[in-house]
Amino acid sequence: VEPNKAAQLLLTYKNLDTIYFKLYKRPINERTEAELDNKEVLFKFLAQNKQLKKWFVVVPKSTDYRLHTLVTKIDGLDFGQYLLISQNTNSNESSKIFNYNNFTVTNLAVTNRLLATNLHEYYVVNNTTGAAVKSAKIQQRKYNNKGLFINSQLLTTNELGNATTDEIQGVANAIVYQNKDSLSINVSNYNYRANKEVVDYKKVILFTDRPIYRPGQTIFYKGLFIDNKNDRNIIVPGEKIDITFKDVNGKEIEEKAHTTNEFGTFQGSFVIPMGKLNGLMELYTGYGSLKVQVEEYKRPTFEIAFDELNEKYKLNDSVRVTGKATAFAGYSVSNAKVSYKIFRRAIYNYSIYNYDNNFSYGNNIYNRQQIAFGDTVTKDGGKWDFNFLAKTPNEKLNYAFDIEITITDMNGET
Repeated sequence: VEPNKAAQLLLTYKNLDTIYFKLYKRPINERTEAELDNKEVLFKFLAQNKQLKKWFVVVPKSTDYRLHTLVTKIDGLDFGQYLLISQNTNSNESSKIFNYNNFTVTNLAVTNRLLATNLHEYYVVNNTTGAAVKSAKIQQRKYNNKGLFINSQLLTTNELGNATTDEIQGVANAIVYQNKDSLSINVSNYNYRANKEVVDYKKVILFTDRPIYRPGQTIFYKGLFIDNKNDRNIIVPGEKIDITFKDVNGKEIEEKAHTTNEFGTFQGSFVIPMGKLNGLMELYTGYGSLKVQVEEYKRPTFEIAFDELNEKYKLNDSVRVTGKATAFAGYSVSNAKVSYKIFRRAIYNYSIYNYDNNFSYGNNIYNRQQIAFGDTVTKDGGKWDFNFLAKTPNEKLNYAFDIEITITDMNGET
């Protein structure tokens, strides 16, 4: 969240008419946000800290017992790390809490990675402009024997926003500082090649024709048998493989025997019996398994299609987006609610040294921000359209825009 600027808050609710909020500020040097997943730790924090702000939002009342969404705002805040509590009542009782969110107000964006040379690299940029942040301090931290963070090496970024270190072992977290701004990040120092113990093994990789089925349907599967020796995968033809179909309780439904072909693969099918408990069923071999979902699901009755953009647009132009909602039965879906969100991503080019000792190139994507949202309805023929401004804070950078569409028809299907 940018400092001193109002931020959008997306609410998802059901069977409520009012949502109450309480805002707390957290010290940046606390261990981790995950600690607050422990209710005792969360309640202790709330009891020992003063509310920074509280307010409520009246949401449109509904009686359809469905989930609804609403976008509201949080007023601009100063730099820091915050905890937002949401409740369905104005009570101070901890038991009334039904959701909480951690967020940080900062101008910093940080990436970190372990290089092939066993150096750890940090890259600090301004999360709005993408400019490199020079002279930022990076305080690496480790766990002590009590599970608490202790400071280790202190780094400083160069004029390119980079800092590297050979202190890798045990570093789990880092706090990045620049003037009044700060950001806490998790640090991963796992080197796949350096830490990998080469062990020979055999495995089966299974594939199915779909991830979810209904009772009575047929599961078509295919398997690939791999023999890994000296860290190299070898295809083995003529290997005998038994595959077992198990229900949600792990009991055998059916078993089949296969022999791999010249490509090391085999295939077959199982029919899902009626009357079994729905849930995750399993295709099992001694070298690997795969779970599939079995449910009495309802198929969607309509689909959403975007029209191709025929116009050429530049940054800060107004972009027109059009599309159509059509039922699979062939008729148009008219008078349906259309909700849309527009996200902007700044793109920075980079090169990486991968694990096979080759350079590869791509782009690293930072700072996905929602820049617009709105609602409309489908017209005759199921057509919908809207415009958004492709606004950018810095025309010297490249940007990508993501468009998310949600359509709910008159029967409540979304």
